[in-house]
Amino acid sequence: MIEPCGPADELRVAFVDPFGLWATLVIFTSRRMTTEDLKFVSGLLPGATAALRSAAAARALEIVSPSGEPGDHSRPSVLLLNREDRIVAADAAALRRLSAVRDPRQVEVPGLISFVAAQARWGADGRSLTARMRTGDGRWLLVNASQLDGGHAGDVAVVIQPAPAGSVLDGALRALGLSAREREVTSLVLQGHSAKAIAAELVISPWTVQDHLKAIYEKTGVRNRSELVGLVPGGASRTERRRRGFERKPRGAYVGSRTGLASSQACSIVARARTRSGSKSCCSSLSRAGRGALT
Repeated sequence: MIEPCGPADELRVAFVDPFGLWATLVIFTSRRMTTEDLKFVSGLLPGATAALRSAAAARALEIVSPSGEPGDHSRPSVLLLNREDRIVAADAAALRRLSAVRDPRQVEVPGLISFVAAQARWGADGRSLTARMRTGDGRWLLVNASQLDGGHAGDVAVVIQPAPAGSVLDGALRALGLSAREREVTSLVLQGHSAKAIAAELVISPWTVQDHLKAIYEKTGVRNRSELVGLVPGGASRTERRRRGFERKPRGAYVGSRTGLASSQACSIVARARTRSGSKSCCSSLSRAGRGALT
């Protein structure tokens, strides 16, 4: 199929781990790939995936809060695509949101929308597909695609709306390598709940909560609740934390702006991943590589 266009072979790579899919890569070569080529790429995958996830965490921590849109623009918007992914119809809000998403290609819709539309169009079970997409100014959008019954074959309806804060936070915590239970505990900590309240909510013992907190602190590089709340934007308000007795002044390097905290913490995480993987890439280059990893 691809030889008439020039390439002799194609390799598709997914950078995936138990916490999510962080990037994809398509490689075209002018010669046939060998078993040694596949072994070489496979050997790079674990370290590259860890680095991409770390970079995604660094980026996500900076923008987990602004998931909505300025003004009264929080309603869902709709666009209709034909089987060639050309826009048949769209409301004004959908067009405005599409214009805010950066794509280097000259296409009508971003690649992520084409992907979920194709999955909805050709999926055997006929289910709708959902994904998150980030705008150029750091806002997260929730995208849902479903095939239409009747009409022209292959038509897909796509609903775009601001992503709920909980969904964006979950993606950031996945990037930090937290398990499902650890993400639940972190979410409750950010809401200002005590260990006893968390234990009651999750029907586990307070000692189990403390074990989860120790694991969370280790994975995120923080030392206590205050630093955890400061690391992830969107936690309980200062008034609420003070009312619940959790407002404490951060220590040492953690005194500073929220952005500075997130950046320094992310660089620490990336450095650890770089040490494990043996990568020589710098933190800034990894951040650039991972900007689209959470979509």
